[in-house]
Amino acid sequence: MQGARDIGSHPQRRTIAYVATLLLAALLVAASLVGAGYTLESSFTVLALSVAAAVAERISVRFAVAKRGLTSTEEQSIHLLPTLFAAVLFGPLAAAVVGAASMLGDPELIAKRDPDRAPRLKWATYTSTRFIGGAAMGFAAQATLAAVPSEFGELVAASLVGAVVGEILDVLFSALTASVRGRPISDAIRTVVPVVLTSAPVYAPIVALLAFMYVRVSPWTLALFLVPAMAAQRLYGLYQEQRQLAVDLSEVNETLERANLQFAAALIATLDARDRYTAGHSAAVAIYSRDIAQRMGLSDEIRDQAYLCGLVHDIGKIGLPPGLLEKTGALTLEERRQMQEH
Repeated sequence: MQGARDIGSHPQRRTIAYVATLLLAALLVAASLVGAGYTLESSFTVLALSVAAAVAERISVRFAVAKRGLTSTEEQSIHLLPTLFAAVLFGPLAAAVVGAASMLGDPELIAKRDPDRAPRLKWATYTSTRFIGGAAMGFAAQATLAAVPSEFGELVAASLVGAVVGEILDVLFSALTASVRGRPISDAIRTVVPVVLTSAPVYAPIVALLAFMYVRVSPWTLALFLVPAMAAQRLYGLYQEQRQLAVDLSEVNETLERANLQFAAALIATLDARDRYTAGHSAAVAIYSRDIAQRMGLSDEIRDQAYLCGLVHDIGKIGLPPGLLEKTGALTLEERRQMQEH
């Protein structure tokens, strides 16, 4: 009986040792960042991003995955979106803090105790890995910003590189954690890799646009766009759930299109707020474009594309300097050149 107890406790001891190692690694990374002089710039924004990451974890998508004749439950969280935003704009320490804070939204932390689960070990594990992953995303994003000359181009490149680094580390840590828990690494990789390949190209451009609006327009645009962007990622998670279950995707695709349209509408609302003289112009052009396409007998898909193109045709206003759209009187030659670029 004593031997049986020793054998049964060995996986638990291995898990505890693994979690302790991750915690120590996260503490060493934190100490190294502080020692290198990194600080939490824009602490209020970092706090808001941390709350958003925790909420994102709270509404993570659970879906069933078939593995060797069995069905297990996996989770897909969108916590990387605010973490990536922090990595691009504020650096590794802020991204590490936001990534770690996302685990405060883990539903199991306040759920009724389950003897078959170890929520505190899970929390310690993923808090550590997300802290380390956030720091790595921050270093990757900041290095990319320094290498790309174009302002908007550098944000797009930094977001893509940071997203790829974050997703790769997420896969590696998931595989390592699965191995420690006695699950085949191949199963974890097969589950996570398709999500990585499809999700990173989706949310990285969204983060780049958010960052550009934050820098060029106003920090308050973060509140306007973060919610619909997170909603779009939530809907994308639902898309993945339906894809995993091999059900009809038509309804989910329509939902994603509506989410994209809502995101574009939110973007246009910001433009209208900047230029009240032409407020409503983009919406009117979108309606005219859709009606003309319908009169021409074009397909529903093309009509929808015409509507979306009409809605965002003035998107170039985002890049104009503050005050130029609202200026009274004649424009200078330089101002006219900037308007013509739009």
